[in-house]
This record gives sequence, structure tokens and C-alpha cells, in this order.
Amino acid sequence: MAILSAYSSLATSRHSRPKPLWETTSQDDAMSSGVSKFLCRERAGLQPPVFEHQFSRKRKEINDDEDNFPTKKAKFSIYEVMEQDIPVDKVLDMISTSDLKAIVKTLLTHSVAGPIVKEELLASSEESIVYSIEQAERLKQCIMKESADAIKKVTEEAYAYGGMEDGSAWSNALSVFLPRIRELADQGRLVYGPDLAWEALLRVAKKCILPKQGGEIRLRTGEEDCDDFHKEVDELMLHICHLQEDDGNTAWLQEFARKNEIWDLQSSAEPPLEFQGPDCRYRYQKTLRFLEYFDTEKMIVDN
Repeated sequence: MAILSAYSSLATSRHSRPKPLWETTSQDDAMSSGVSKFLCRERAGLQPPVFEHQFSRKRKEINDDEDNFPTKKAKFSIYEVMEQDIPVDKVLDMISTSDLKAIVKTLLTHSVAGPIVKEELLASSEESIVYSIEQAERLKQCIMKESADAIKKVTEEAYAYGGMEDGSAWSNALSVFLPRIRELADQGRLVYGPDLAWEALLRVAKKCILPKQGGEIRLRTGEEDCDDFHKEVDELMLHICHLQEDDGNTAWLQEFARKNEIWDLQSSAEPPLEFQGPDCRYRYQKTLRFLEYFDTEKMIVDN
């Protein structure tokens, strides 16, 4: 009986053994592959595989949503937002500065609302304008004081070196103030920027004129070392004059004091030996030519 049972078990195992590779069919392979993938996904806790017709239906739903998105957005912005009673403060928080300026400019052109808006703007800006004017004046005074301190230090060093200092030490010490003067000028006429910058520039340019030769302070080089600095001064003078012209301040440009201030700078400097003249008249020529144009224009108007 035991022998029959063992024989039966052996026969069963022979019939249930896996087929060799050369005996399997394509149908068997496909079924085996599909079952294996399904079992692997099931063990991993994943969703069962999605077939192609399910993908196509999902893609169609996504495309329909994308096509309807602008319409939905438009309906939301028109119907839902407009129906809400939004406070003005909330609108001001959301609006950009450029859009707000555009709205104010539109209101200023209105025959009724324009004067009221203008009055409110000027009233609210009065304190800030006064503060800006005070700041501009402080900047001018600061430039003048710091430039004077810088030249005092250079002069003391030149005296101590006993004739070994170059004239370029003056221009090197003062060149850092020119960008600050330009910044002051660009603050605009509302805070008297160009006028204050002109005063500061004349003071700094005056500080960059070397001591006369033969005095207590002796230098290895002469006034020609500062020519490049005074070219920059000329450019900055011209820039300030253009700002005054753009603001319509032709009266300032036509004043005789403008050219007289420049002539004073020219005569204060001792010219280089190669320059045949009593002073440095070759400096600031761009600004002088510009001012002469306004002198001619004034003479035509007066006549």
C-alpha cells in the first residue's frame, strides 16, 4: 500500500512539473507575464493596472477641463468678484503703484475732481517736500565740510614731505565728492538740487587749486596734475546747466554771476609753464560756451 501511494505521488509530480522553455507557447508567456505583474502590484499595495481605454477617457476629461478653464476664470472674475462688497482698503492693497499713478493722473484731468485731487496731493506732500529740502541742504553742507577736511589733511602732508608731494594728491582727495554732487543735482528743482549742487561744486573745485609755487608748501609737480579733475568738473557743471534748462530756469542760466564764478576759478589757478597766459583759461570751456548761448538769446529778447 505504501508502495502504491509513493508511486501515485511520483506520477502526480511528473504531470505537474513546469514545461521546458521549448514546450511553452506565446499564449502561456503572455498569461504568465500578466499574472506575475498583477501579483507584484498586489503585494506592493499598488492599484491594479489601468488599460488603454481608461487612459484615453482620462485624457479627454483633462482636455475638457483645460478648454473650460478661461471660461471658468472669467465667470469667477466677473460674477463672483463683482458681486462682493470689497472694501476700498483691500483694493488699494492689491493695486500696483503704477496703476494707482495712472488712476490719479486720470482724475487730475477731470474738470470737477481734478482740482480737489491736486489740492489733496499737495497738502499731503508738503511735509515730505520740506524734509527733502532739509536733507538736500545737509548733504551740501556735508560735502563742503568733508572736502575741506580732506584738503587740510593733504596740505599738512605736503608740508611735512618738504616738496616731495605731487599735485595729484589734491585731485585724488576730492574726486570722491563729484558723484555725490551729481546725486544732489539729480534730486531735482523741487528740493533745489541743481542750485545746491552748483554751490558745492564751486567750493570743491576751488579746493582743487594748488598752492602758488614759491610759498610755504612746495610740490614736485604743478597745476597740470589737476587738469583731468577739472575736466570732470566742467562736465558736471554742464550737467547742472542742462538740468536748469530742462526745468525752464533760464533766468538762472542768464545771470552774469554764473560766468563770473567760472572766471574766478580760472584766475585762481596758476597755469602750467607751457600754457601762455595769466591763468587757466582753458578750463571749463564747455560750460562757458553753453552759457554764452543763453547770453545771446537774452540779448535778442531784450532788443
